[in-house]
Amino acid sequence: MDVSTRLLAVMVGLSLVAGGCQLHDGSAHGLHGGAELVANPMFIPALDREFLWQQVVDAVDNHFKIRREIRIRQIGDVLIEGRIDTHFMDGSTVLEPWRKDSTHGFEKLHSTLQSTSRLATVRVRVAPVQDGFMIEVIVQKFVENVPRPQNATSSRKYSSHGEMSTDIDDSPPRDDASQSLPISEPNPWIPIGRDASLEQKILADIRSRVTKP
Repeated sequence: MDVSTRLLAVMVGLSLVAGGCQLHDGSAHGLHGGAELVANPMFIPALDREFLWQQVVDAVDNHFKIRREIRIRQIGDVLIEGRIDTHFMDGSTVLEPWRKDSTHGFEKLHSTLQSTSRLATVRVRVAPVQDGFMIEVIVQKFVENVPRPQNATSSRKYSSHGEMSTDIDDSPPRDDASQSLPISEPNPWIPIGRDASLEQKILADIRSRVTKP
């Protein structure tokens, strides 16, 4: 996203906040203070496991593109847990209200001000005590690591007085073998923890699907 587009998105986001779209504080950004929290892992009473799996897949697919599905399967007398892994999803901005990967409020505005990405893992296993299933949703959040503009040719130098100067390297590229050596690039994404608000949203969606009359 270029600078002008990002500035426009920020202006739209701030106008939404001023118009009543609240930002929510706390470690679970985007959660309403009075909203009921869903346990994570969440217990679901026993029901048809194929029906349960389809509802979990549909709920996850509303927010991410699924990369891999390992269904719940029975080996002998044992039910082996199911697992869903997703692709990385770039965080949606305030200019993309139709996308659901960034929850409204803090998360949507954060993804507008800074490049973010999310990755989800969902595990479905048999409950250890009660007759039913445990569903765990883990959404990891990342921010882009951009220490300097890509392909930049300028370097910063500081004088003894602390003044910064910029020197432009206009020398021709070296024509030697070292130029073809692979360069170790830093990880472009930095993990910053879990997105609890999106975890809650997906869990609530799954619960509503499997508890409807």
